[in-house]
Amino acid sequence: MISSQFPPLWGGVGNVAYGEVVQLAARGHEVHVITRNHPQDKAVPHIEGDVQVHHVPMVRIPMAFTTSFGKNAVRKLMELGNDFDMVHVQSNMSLLQKRHYWDIKAPIVSGMLGTWKGERSMITWRDVTTSIESANDLAVLYLSPMFDVFEDYALQYSNANLIICAELFEAIRRRGVSNVYGDDRWHLLYAGIDADALHPRNRDAGVLERYGLDPESSLVLFVGRLAARKGVFDMLDIFRRAHEEAPSSQLVVLGSGPQERDLRKRVADHGLDDAVTITGSVPFPDLQAFYATADAVLFPSFWEGQGLIVGEAMASGTVIIASEVGWVPEIIRDGENGFRFPIRDVAKAASQLVQVLTDDDLRQRMELEGRRTIEDGLTLRHHMDRLEAIYAEVMGDDKPPR
Repeated sequence: MISSQFPPLWGGVGNVAYGEVVQLAARGHEVHVITRNHPQDKAVPHIEGDVQVHHVPMVRIPMAFTTSFGKNAVRKLMELGNDFDMVHVQSNMSLLQKRHYWDIKAPIVSGMLGTWKGERSMITWRDVTTSIESANDLAVLYLSPMFDVFEDYALQYSNANLIICAELFEAIRRRGVSNVYGDDRWHLLYAGIDADALHPRNRDAGVLERYGLDPESSLVLFVGRLAARKGVFDMLDIFRRAHEEAPSSQLVVLGSGPQERDLRKRVADHGLDDAVTITGSVPFPDLQAFYATADAVLFPSFWEGQGLIVGEAMASGTVIIASEVGWVPEIIRDGENGFRFPIRDVAKAASQLVQVLTDDDLRQRMELEGRRTIEDGLTLRHHMDRLEAIYAEVMGDDKPPR
């Protein structure tokens, strides 16, 4: 497993890679993870089974880290013997050179967890705050086109590509590239949700007291990095509008990032200091409790490869109000198992949030339907069954001519 993000460095890609590694080990596979160096004061979580984690350096330059990490990861793979049965690369944050697809002896499966072209298509410079921390957002806007070719290599030369939503699948088709192994090597495969770890039983009103929140007020939750494409300022505007009609509500923001300073300023400007709490990252047990205890989760992103938070909220038995990005149009039946709204339509999202906060019967029905949606086919177990089948399909491949 080659992934530039892996615990203790979490995030969407890290979550997907970690879930797959844990499950592969539980199913009896020997797994080697090649990932980037992590802070010395943090440890890789213990994983049961035959798992070894190897760390490599990368240049810490926006966008360039993708190919730098890929080069160092392949070098480490060669040092380990280059005799694996399967190499699974988590693109697009780990990008290989064209030659690597022949240097690596094993079949290669690339998880297309997003594309840089897709991300930059839905943000503008107006969405980026002026701070040093926003360098990554600016790099996505102005430097990422130079890295499209490396994504094309993954699509062309991997033995299989795992594409995590229909919207992304269609966008990839429009790129005009094809796979050398055949037209059937691009697979639509959602990243699975750990419905055992994320469950309504995690509800715990004590988490509110631990973070100084009002247990009598409705709880609205935002989870994610405070960066341009996440719709951070739309999130605040949605809550502000809904708060006017549902004043006994509070917003908790679990995350940090380049837009945190401006977000705090806007909270103060709107006089919402008593209603909005920004916690930064929280330990996983507290995240589980927040998910299950909240009355609604806001997800106003401008673009997503998939949008794991949507599934995590639904698995936790909490109503999701999400913009129509990633897999949202495929899994959210509007008004039944969640609400969805057009990207940047804060007025509609605010109206939906008011409905959730003021109609207990509606909220409870949607909570049950959301959980059922995940259980019926979107769990990590469902994902792994399909992933192992794809591995088996490509095991006999020979490398094509260069």
